[in-house]
Amino acid sequence: MNHLNNDDIAGFLINTGVPDNDILSCEECVADLNRMRSQMEEVRHDLAAAAERDAIFWARQCHAIRQRINSGSGEIRLRWAACVAALVAIAAVLVVSSGPRPGEMARTARVDPDYVLMAEIQQTLARPVPNAVEPMRVLASDMDVAWRAHLQQMQSQNRSRSGERQ
Repeated sequence: MNHLNNDDIAGFLINTGVPDNDILSCEECVADLNRMRSQMEEVRHDLAAAAERDAIFWARQCHAIRQRINSGSGEIRLRWAACVAALVAIAAVLVVSSGPRPGEMARTARVDPDYVLMAEIQQTLARPVPNAVEPMRVLASDMDVAWRAHLQQMQSQNRSRSGERQ
């Protein structure tokens, strides 16, 4: 017959296993199991007693915490104030040194490449077309009308298809 080992006893104590009749019939195994149960109960009782603190203990703890807060608070506030002041000074230096000068900003605002390009395109379109290119203009206009009609037809077909699905 096999006797209980420490893993079996631990399993029985935390209720993951139930001892079978062979183990319960062995006096040595039952004694080991009962001994371990009583030791666990003693440990639980000792831990509960150690966790219990009286009002005097908690009053001392509060007093000690307040003393630590009051003794170091002035020094900590001074350190924080110095750090914040240093950060503000660094930020001010970075902003002043990295930003464009007012004159540079005005020059940059005056020269906008997109605006210049659009103005040049507008001027090109406003120029009169030479007579030799006039037939191309009519052809381009006809192609544009045909393309728009085709797009409109495709959109109406897509709308009718999506209406059928719903």
